[in-house]
Amino acid sequence: MPFAPRIIGKPLLELSSPRDGAVVDTAVIHSTAGSGEPEAVARYLRKLKPGKRASYTLVIGRDGDAVLLMPLDRAAWHAGDDDLASWTATGDGGLRVNPCSIGIALCNRGPWPVGPLSCTVNAEHPKRGVRSRVWETYPQAQIDALIDTLIWCRTQVPTLTRITGHEDVTAGKIDPGPALPWEQLAAVGLQRWRGPWPLKSGFFEPQGGA
Repeated sequence: MPFAPRIIGKPLLELSSPRDGAVVDTAVIHSTAGSGEPEAVARYLRKLKPGKRASYTLVIGRDGDAVLLMPLDRAAWHAGDDDLASWTATGDGGLRVNPCSIGIALCNRGPWPVGPLSCTVNAEHPKRGVRSRVWETYPQAQIDALIDTLIWCRTQVPTLTRITGHEDVTAGKIDPGPALPWEQLAAVGLQRWRGPWPLKSGFFEPQGGA
């Protein structure tokens, strides 16, 4: 049976925007920074106060449960301001990630406040100034579902050519973090796009693409 994410409840249209003709060419991978699974994430987003702009296109649980929160032709509010000069320019000269991208969130705490535990990994983040060294791991079922989700997104949106992390496009973010096994995605042709360094903020150590 072909893979497709499931849908729970009503789409989060109130937490999205029209794409206004922007070409969707990138998937941005996030972590939720919490313990909840997809349905809990959806409930949290629905309860956000008016004016709070935060949402994802899809959420994937630790057990591989992939949930579509809104249609792919809507722009989720997942990346905020970016540092990539090739994205959609706004009228005031700024840049916007959201109209050109799909936001995929992995249920994961990210930096672990205690540990190490059996579900954590010790790793250094490549961003300067990140002190966290212990991170929640991403279970194999979740990584398998991420791969299936990315392939599904490409079948739905043929212009989708880049896969990147939230940390790669927004200066103040560190997710999905060093625990994500990008090499598993690359092994099936889903290479991480990190752009030419340094970006305008210079927040990564120069290291080229990965």
